Amino acid sequence: MAQFGCNIFALMVYFSLSLKTSATKLLCPDVNLSGVPNVLASIPVFGDQKSYDGGLHMAVHAKFTDVCENNPTMQTVCDCTINIMPNCENCKKMPLKNCVDQWNFISMDMQDLSQNSTCMTKNNITTIISEMFFPSVKICDCEGIEKTFNKNDLTSVDDLNRNCKGKEETVYHCKKLHSMKNTFHNITKQGPQKVFLDGIKGSVTSHQKNNLLNFRMALPSTNNATLEKMDDIWLEIPTEALRVFLGDTAEEVNLGVFWFEHHSMFPVEENNTELLNSRVVSVDVGEDISGLSNYFKITFLFQNASVENKSLACVFWDLENDTVAHWNSSGCVTETKENETVCSCNHLSFFAVLMSPVSGSSASLSSSSVWLLTLLSRVGCGISLCFLCLALLIHLRRGKSDDSLCIHIHLCVALLCLNLTFLINDSLASLGVHGLCVATAAATHYSLLCTLTWFSLEGFHLYLLIIRVFNIHVNRYLLKLGLVGWGIPGIVVTIIVACGKYGEYRIYQQDGGAIQMCWLTDSALTTVSFSYFVLTFAVNMLCFGSVTVKVVRAHRQSPVLRERSMNRGTVLSLLGLAWLLGVSWGVLLFQFGPLRETAFYIFCTINSLHGLFLFLRYWALTRPEKASISMATTVSS
Repeated sequence: MAQFGCNIFALMVYFSLSLKTSATKLLCPDVNLSGVPNVLASIPVFGDQKSYDGGLHMAVHAKFTDVCENNPTMQTVCDCTINIMPNCENCKKMPLKNCVDQWNFISMDMQDLSQNSTCMTKNNITTIISEMFFPSVKICDCEGIEKTFNKNDLTSVDDLNRNCKGKEETVYHCKKLHSMKNTFHNITKQGPQKVFLDGIKGSVTSHQKNNLLNFRMALPSTNNATLEKMDDIWLEIPTEALRVFLGDTAEEVNLGVFWFEHHSMFPVEENNTELLNSRVVSVDVGEDISGLSNYFKITFLFQNASVENKSLACVFWDLENDTVAHWNSSGCVTETKENETVCSCNHLSFFAVLMSPVSGSSASLSSSSVWLLTLLSRVGCGISLCFLCLALLIHLRRGKSDDSLCIHIHLCVALLCLNLTFLINDSLASLGVHGLCVATAAATHYSLLCTLTWFSLEGFHLYLLIIRVFNIHVNRYLLKLGLVGWGIPGIVVTIIVACGKYGEYRIYQQDGGAIQMCWLTDSALTTVSFSYFVLTFAVNMLCFGSVTVKVVRAHRQSPVLRERSMNRGTVLSLLGLAWLLGVSWGVLLFQFGPLRETAFYIFCTINSLHGLFLFLRYWALTRPEKASISMATTVSS
């Protein structure tokens, strides 16, 4: 294997299409150039003999000898050696200037070319040649899509797929979707190859008639034995199906299997529907195959996708005619298991799993309601965040405080983290970085569990002070509370991260579209989290009810207080305790039926300001006149 010289193919950009092969003298054998339309060439790219028949080889007619003699800066290019035919001993390491005696330069800056020369290897030669004749599409438009599909080059398709991400509507209305099937037919016919591009991975394998075996492959790793950690697809094709692919006369068949990281080129038009993990898998043999009696199976693993309240269906990319394409479930059987969906299909095409919300489950709010609720939550959380930070600054300046104030501050920190993670959650989710989304979901969930736990610890502390009263001393009381308040949620979140249950979550709207965020992807864990909230709410309600009864009973039994009605200070104190114990969060228990939307509005309006109310409570307990008020209250009691 010899090397192709530095920058040879950069020079080829300027070759003349009109010259004839006979005008050039060759010291090396000619090759078949039938695969390059309108290009009469005489310098083929090195490779094995079979690759010459593929046609991506060319020679350029130019006055190359003069260029080498008159441009010293091009000496590096002129002296580069090539091995045109690996089985030709006389051609090995032949200087390029000895193989061509003409090179037609239309226009080029020789100095710039020599300075920017790039050495070519066998691994990147096909991509470079394709880029010379058919440059990659940098803009997602109809013209670029058509040009890309005409190239029959996976690198260009990968670039287009990446550039069209988020522009599925443009792709759909270009009416060039039928060309993609032909493109992959042609790529499969090119013969065995491995494909490891940014957004497309897979392979083309050859199968002999006299040596057919069951075909298995994991994607995107293309491992034929086992699933690797990165894999989310497992393909199984039985021997009987491979025999059908061969037909009656063929001795071998090329099987192309390709994995698409994103479905940019396969738009989903229906409202509230999406593809599982955005994955698309192509199974191709160079021609249309349908009506298989032995179905092949494609297993789509859920990975970190949220399938809660979603209906899953195996679909293929159906090209009704030259201008219309859509996802269709005909010819495929769907079997959904615990962590995967198995698609059994009787034809070849592009396949995916279509997810749509179950009727009446998650798409319960209109887009206008979702927008308003989001606005209320953001404004309220922003205000709370500011006042919680102010409470922390005041506490740091005060220095040493009693146990009650320290517990209040722990609750303020937990709620501050919850507000902060909520405000940045959807922005980080929109970046599409899975690891970042997992970290965001874990931080949000941890903050929520800590907040609920400190609500309960506030209730426990209140129980010791007002209900039990005597014998309430506990050694290292705050340290033990801290271990419970911050440690238990940490253990829970660590276990969930290890199980891989955090990721992207979508909230669907009635009139189409979805809100994307980072959260739990397992519905069972969401139910457990809500159950934990219900438990803490029930405990705190018992504490709050007991305290309220104590206060009312003391008011009635005291001769001094009996003559006066419940004053505003007492009522405000009880309300402050309610906020401290998270009683207002109980409105979530009414999110059912016609009360659902109303409950959401009340919750987002009141509880987004929870940080403000905690600050007011903390400020009231730390006022300079607090000591005198406390003494007066104690005496009167």
